[in-house]
Amino acid sequence: MESLIIRIMLQGHRTQFICLSATISNPELLVNWLNSISERCLSSKFILIKSNVRPVELNYRIEIARNKDSHIRQSIKKCLNEGGQVLIFTNTRKSSKNNAKKFKTTTKRYLSEQSKNYIEKEISYVKKKDGKSRDLHNLLRDGIAYHNAGLISSERTLIEKLFAKKHIKVICCTTTLAAGINTPARLVILRDFKKKILFSYKNSFEVKNGALADKYKELPGVNSGYFIPFSNNQVFQLLGRAGRPGLDITGTGVILVKDQAEYEWVENNYYKYNQENNKYEPKYNPVISTLNKIGALREQVLLLIHQLEGASIDQLVNFFKLTYFNYNFKSKIGIENYLYIKPLDTKSILALHSNKSPVEKYVNSIRDIFIQKLSKDIVDFYVNFHEQLLIRFDINEGIVCSCGQIIKPEKLKEYHFVRNDYQFCPHIIAVLQYLVQNKDRQIEISSKNSKKCKEIILYLDDIIPQALRTERIIDFLLRTGFIIEEERNSGISIFECTDFGKLTVRLYLKPISMLYLRDIILDNSLSNFNEIIDAAWVFLKNEGRYRSELYTHAMEMWINEEKVDSILTKYNNISGGDFYNFQRDLVRVMGHFESVAQFYDKSELSDNARTLAKRIEHGIKEELFDLVIRIKEVGRIRGRILYNAGFEKVGDIYNSNPVEIKNKTRLSPKICKIIYDNSIQIKHEIFSD
Repeated sequence: MESLIIRIMLQGHRTQFICLSATISNPELLVNWLNSISERCLSSKFILIKSNVRPVELNYRIEIARNKDSHIRQSIKKCLNEGGQVLIFTNTRKSSKNNAKKFKTTTKRYLSEQSKNYIEKEISYVKKKDGKSRDLHNLLRDGIAYHNAGLISSERTLIEKLFAKKHIKVICCTTTLAAGINTPARLVILRDFKKKILFSYKNSFEVKNGALADKYKELPGVNSGYFIPFSNNQVFQLLGRAGRPGLDITGTGVILVKDQAEYEWVENNYYKYNQENNKYEPKYNPVISTLNKIGALREQVLLLIHQLEGASIDQLVNFFKLTYFNYNFKSKIGIENYLYIKPLDTKSILALHSNKSPVEKYVNSIRDIFIQKLSKDIVDFYVNFHEQLLIRFDINEGIVCSCGQIIKPEKLKEYHFVRNDYQFCPHIIAVLQYLVQNKDRQIEISSKNSKKCKEIILYLDDIIPQALRTERIIDFLLRTGFIIEEERNSGISIFECTDFGKLTVRLYLKPISMLYLRDIILDNSLSNFNEIIDAAWVFLKNEGRYRSELYTHAMEMWINEEKVDSILTKYNNISGGDFYNFQRDLVRVMGHFESVAQFYDKSELSDNARTLAKRIEHGIKEELFDLVIRIKEVGRIRGRILYNAGFEKVGDIYNSNPVEIKNKTRLSPKICKIIYDNSIQIKHEIFSD
């Protein structure tokens, strides 16, 4: 976003920007950054308008509930007795469904006959939909629902409609309900303020980020970094659903905790207390930049070179000096290091981790530091904080702290997706800071020798880029064929996009994703439809989606015209919503396969990807294309009925008549007439051409 804003402003057009947010803590800094560019490029100024006015007053509470089910049940009863509605946010899909089942007996007694009839009528419209939930409709009849991304879109829409009309009283939901959907309630309960996060993958690398565990170590129940709290902005996006304009005078947002320790953590981290009105006020997160991630930077550098039709290093650096990232984190070492235009070294890492307060605490707590091994490939530190830790910088094994921090790009391939923000634990950063602050201090080495800190830094500066598999962004784009370098008459090197780089930009693909497509297509290993689907699934898994290989098996059944409900019964870990999301994503990826295969003159693969995209979109075999794709009102079911009845092409239909079609297919006269009329329209279009 920040890159797009800069490019628009640099074009000098009289563009108006309206930036809206209800949940950021640093709007002044954001406006100052915008003005630093706008005043230079547009001779105009951004104005910050702040307002604390809310149509419905929102009160925040933290409540200790050792038995959360009982506590929530009583809260539901109280709210419904007063004519309100309730949203209950959970941290998993499974929990949202289970909570709805727990509280259905509580909500059922509050349903009027009018609501029961209305709900039944609305359910009748969606119950015939393929991929529907097996138990949602019975819960709706009890005045409650669960809402998550696993539901098909028509079910989510139905839930939101019934809730808006006050026919259902409670929704148990995940964060999907808070994403731009207007479903306010009088009471919003955040049942779980911690979410599970995974740092290990089935790829050939492993990331275990102990930094998060250390960051939240004062939070009870957080260990090894596997459970972390929702961000402040996420929490207030959820709680902000409380209060229905036109229906409520106030709304209430409640965070449930299990004990006093969690109560104090939530209070300190999410709220500030207003002494004047004796109320909690939110602490919001600041707006931050993502340009310190290598993947984002590669994409933006390639895009900028493409847009400028060639750029020098100075042009790239000058552009990124305008970014919000640089404005927010200015450093003496230069934007080149921040943005990985130069390789990472000790100073770069320290600059990227500029939160000095926790690091200084660890630096000051170092009682002793000793080097067991020092070579061009590895440096082993034994550091005595209040506990003794091993910190290793190793070209082959990565960077490791015995506290649990591992950044290990073992056998890392170019197309693998890996966390590149490198959020090291404070022990590692503290050791680097210690070396920089004490350049002339001698550190003992196991061989009874010693070296000055500044000499050890030279070893680390050689090891760190290789241990983290980092390189200059420009070098990466050159080596992998996205750009070329040409020297102009002035002696200045200009970088230009290759045709491969231009295709990457046109397809809106990240460079690392494009490399995977290139490798798999040039490998000539995709000889059938199933192998193409498997390769597309790997592409999506690398994007962080669809970890289960069962999705490919489900899609193979779909394109062979199996019923969706039969597919979901066989693969019951896949929900209807996920199935259709996977279908849409596969169609998108098939388009990428087709374009890249065409680029490399792989005509057979390009044709197969195009054919497969149509089969995935419609869920049909190739023999039904003419009927399903060309005739309105003919989908996969009717298409198969028509085909089996002898109507294999559009011409077979317009050369027949509605009565014959009805007699052979047993479809309704109305549908047969519509299908026939559509075929006649196609006939006229053919002969008019």
